[in-house]
Amino acid sequence: MSKTTLRLIIILVVLWGAAYIYKGPMQEENIQEENPANFLSEISTESISKIIVNRDGVTTTLTKENDKFKIEGTKNFYVNKETSKNIIETLENAKIAALELVSSEDEKKEEFGTDESGIIVSIIEEGKDAMDIVIGKLANNFVDTYISLPHIPDTYSIEENLVKLFDKEDWKDKTIFNSDITKATMLRLQYPDKQFIFEKDGGHWALIKPEQFKVNESSIIDTLTTMTNLKATKIPKQTFDGTGLEKHAIIAQITGTNFDNTIMIGDSLSNNTNNTDTNPFSQIQNNNTMYYAKKGNSDNIYLISEEAKNSLLKSINDIKI
Repeated sequence: MSKTTLRLIIILVVLWGAAYIYKGPMQEENIQEENPANFLSEISTESISKIIVNRDGVTTTLTKENDKFKIEGTKNFYVNKETSKNIIETLENAKIAALELVSSEDEKKEEFGTDESGIIVSIIEEGKDAMDIVIGKLANNFVDTYISLPHIPDTYSIEENLVKLFDKEDWKDKTIFNSDITKATMLRLQYPDKQFIFEKDGGHWALIKPEQFKVNESSIIDTLTTMTNLKATKIPKQTFDGTGLEKHAIIAQITGTNFDNTIMIGDSLSNNTNNTDTNPFSQIQNNNTMYYAKKGNSDNIYLISEEAKNSLLKSINDIKI
């Protein structure tokens, strides 16, 4: 065998070995680096007992109660059902989403919003230590989110919009009533000097007190809508001082299949000079004065629009056919 042939064989062996190393162990190592282990995969959403969200120095603790999250430190406020569902579904999706390492430099965390300016989310499961995650900015595609673990320089991109999920100024559910208007059977409107009671019989609404006659149903549709599908315009500071709720200027009640909704209306916000919050808002919302309101079965205080309040004000002339 000539020296030239031998050299060619040696070169081929070396090239083959290099190709094997590149395509085999090195490639596997590169894949592992490109697709780091997803630390969120360890979360069991069924075992979550609390989620603590620290945003802009304000801490909100959400305590899991069945399929809802209650907001600690409030009277009886919960996260709305849709958001509660989204929390669990998004975390489930995040568990199997791919992570991409975008930086291993601690000084670049500020660029991705995964430094102390990020949203710190602590996920607590029964019998386990909290898992702390720093949620940074959205990526350029406005879907992926930059995330990190505290005290670790690495920042990752995950294929889930966690910013939309946790970047909330107020977690309180503004829903006051959410019932089926077609299932309503009785309506009561009580004022300081009079009371109207309506009943639905044979598909038609009629006034039964203080008089008895069939009513113009179009004249009370706004009342029925308010009493079965009502959201607060704002949620004020939770104190009864200056709200006028103790006077019960208006008490409205509607009952039907599987629901019994009662609301009390107090003074307008503009009449209250004491009930200001740490983050005060305008007394006028959409050019309407807001009014204090509370449900009959809760001490939560809401602000509703003037339009909603006015829908509960009726006279005999309004409802006659």
